[in-house]
Amino acid sequence: MAQIFKSKVFWIVLAVIISLTAIGATLGVLLSQNKVNTNLNQSTNADYTYTDTYGDWTYTVSGTEATITKFTGSTPDVVIPSTITKDGTTYTVTALYNASSESNSVFYGVRSTLQSITIPNTITSIGGYAFYNCTGLTSVEIPNSVTSIGEEAFRSCYGLTSVTIPNSVTSIGDWAFRNCTGLTSVTIPNSVTSIGECAFSDCTGLTSVTIPKNVTKIGGYAFNGCTGLTSVYFLRDYSGTAYGNADSNMVMYFYIRCGSAYVYSAFREGNINVTYYFINQASRDNFYNIKVSKYYSSSHITNTYRRDYWFTGNNFEVMTPQFNVEVNNSNLGSVSGNTNPAIGESTTLTATPNTGCTFKYWLKDGYQFENNTSNVLTTTFTEYLVTYTAVFEGYFTITTNVSNNEYGTVTSGGTYLNDTEITLTSTPNSGYIFVKWLKNNDEFIGNTANPLIIKVTGNDTYTAVFIPSYTITTSVNNATYGSVTAGDTYIQNTSIVLVATPNNGYRFIKWQKDGQDFENNTNTSIDVIVTEDATYTAVFEAIPQRTIAVDNLAPTVGYVTGDGTYYEGTQITLTATPNSGARFFYWLKNGQTFAGSLSNPLTITVTEDATYAVCFAPEDYNPQIRSPNSVILETEYQGVETTNPEVCGIVKTYGYGSLEGVQTVRVEAIATTGYRFVGWKINGESTVSSKYTSNNADILLSDIPNSKIIIAVFDKVA
Repeated sequence: MAQIFKSKVFWIVLAVIISLTAIGATLGVLLSQNKVNTNLNQSTNADYTYTDTYGDWTYTVSGTEATITKFTGSTPDVVIPSTITKDGTTYTVTALYNASSESNSVFYGVRSTLQSITIPNTITSIGGYAFYNCTGLTSVEIPNSVTSIGEEAFRSCYGLTSVTIPNSVTSIGDWAFRNCTGLTSVTIPNSVTSIGECAFSDCTGLTSVTIPKNVTKIGGYAFNGCTGLTSVYFLRDYSGTAYGNADSNMVMYFYIRCGSAYVYSAFREGNINVTYYFINQASRDNFYNIKVSKYYSSSHITNTYRRDYWFTGNNFEVMTPQFNVEVNNSNLGSVSGNTNPAIGESTTLTATPNTGCTFKYWLKDGYQFENNTSNVLTTTFTEYLVTYTAVFEGYFTITTNVSNNEYGTVTSGGTYLNDTEITLTSTPNSGYIFVKWLKNNDEFIGNTANPLIIKVTGNDTYTAVFIPSYTITTSVNNATYGSVTAGDTYIQNTSIVLVATPNNGYRFIKWQKDGQDFENNTNTSIDVIVTEDATYTAVFEAIPQRTIAVDNLAPTVGYVTGDGTYYEGTQITLTATPNSGARFFYWLKNGQTFAGSLSNPLTITVTEDATYAVCFAPEDYNPQIRSPNSVILETEYQGVETTNPEVCGIVKTYGYGSLEGVQTVRVEAIATTGYRFVGWKINGESTVSSKYTSNNADILLSDIPNSKIIIAVFDKVA
């Protein structure tokens, strides 16, 4: 019985062990699958791409790298960030977006205002159109992390006078610097192997070009239109035959003449007055053996062309050998020895670090080489152009201060290894504004950036300059009535212009400063010198509406246009149009003559409600008004100021008849503004009649038996 029990226990234990083993295997598979899935998710996240914003920057992310796609700020001095931190993750900025046109380029929005740019040494690629047409940009320092410059990256940067292309760049894109008319010289580093089409074309200020020895392709029209170009240096040794050696891979698009047809040009047409320098005599003599390629009609290309077809005139010269010795920073050390050896001569150079500094290595044409870590270098001058650079390392102290301790603060300085990039930040106190930095009390390019990224190259002092600032606030007495230029915060003594704009139906009255009137405050636009905090209020009012009515005294012989309701101050025109057989005679304003009574059309400025009556006359009416019964009405002026008595007043009749049937003629004299009625002269008499003294008179026909002339006499109001 005990044996049977032990046997059962054995089999039960064995079953449990088998079950646990199976469960463990299953869990292992699941955990393994989960681990694989986790790795897949991590891989997917690393390749994930998306677009986001960071301050004034729009960017795309791929893995741990960010590409800047757009700058949305407005500052003229721009510092590109080296990293972007979003939701706790930091991305390294490695590229400026490779745009396909100007309109979607990185700095399109500030192309006319950008003045300086700081590019961090994390950037490896400057994309196409990045700085296209940034006309205010005067200089650019490209960090030695950049390997490619995209097509049209700096095209039409007219203000660009200098550009530093580092040894890291291997290709310069098509049209990259085209039409940079301010450039006077350009040195292309030895790292460059390809220069794109039209890369420097139309750079009219360019006077010299150095083509480094590693260049294997120069695109078509690369220097076409460079009318100021006088010197081109070729540093590659072109000795040997056309094919069968490394030089046979050299592709250059030069100005080629096939028969009478000029087919292509890398330099400007004709190459007039351009001297071509080669590194040795053999290169000059064998230059015609270089392989020539062109993508136009292949019928124009044969295996070789002699140099006579390429350049006008015998303008080949041998370049003087150049042995150059430099240091990465003169504050760190110096080089001694024979720094001017002859070709074939051996020389020894000694690099000596300054106190507290150390020598690191030598560079040859910007690159390291074997056995370059000894500070003593012995070499033989066998190349026609070579540069040795002694690289030292040391620490410098950066000191920071402010122009006035009451105006603001600045981040502290410190001691840093040479070439370290640090960020300085200034913070103005309330009521003050940051203006610029001074380096050792001197101005420098990009000194308005805040924060400021600097590369430590020496013991320097950076001073943050602050000045008082004031707030100008603008307002209107009623927002319905009009608008005004927005206020802002300005540095002391800034000159600004404030403009008040009334809405339709309203008019500007005056400005008030802090609720008070001031001199010359009635112009809609005022110049203000900012010297204090102030509020400027534009005062508007509703324009009154006035009614201009017209009264046609003879509606059957003409009509009038121009009446209506107008805003006060509006200039309008009233026009009296007579029918056939009639003509305009005069206007009355509110029943009275006025200075413009005889004008038609009549232009007036609306200042009040008024009624303008128009009187028409027969078409044959003239200054001597002749009635049907041969009675003549005239006007006369008793002064010497005018030779035209009609400006003094008018005379009219209300009734005519035959001598037998009507015994009187009713007449009326109306003086214009500034004049007055004096009396009547009748029957050819030279004096005013004492019988008829009113300007409204019924003159007996029997009193004018002879001349039948009635004259209304006026003179000027005293």
